Amino acid sequence: MHAATFAFISQIVANTLLHSLWQCTLLAVALYLGVRWFRPVAARTRYLLSVGTFCLMALVPLEVMKMYKIQLE
Repeated sequence: MHAATFAFISQIVANTLLHSLWQCTLLAVALYLGVRWFRPVAARTRYLLSVGTFCLMALVPLEVMKMYKIQLE
């Protein structure tokens, strides 16, 4: 692997990890507030809110990586 390719990939991965960290933290805070807000509602609603948040947390790094890959090309 060439040094330029390695630098390109490592920059994308570093930026992805950095931005995904704060974005997933923001999603976790939103989930916490949402669960507290929906406490009187059925457990199923809170569960669906949690599952949806965790799915978003899995998609956030992919979107960030795609965004940085486009910017760096």
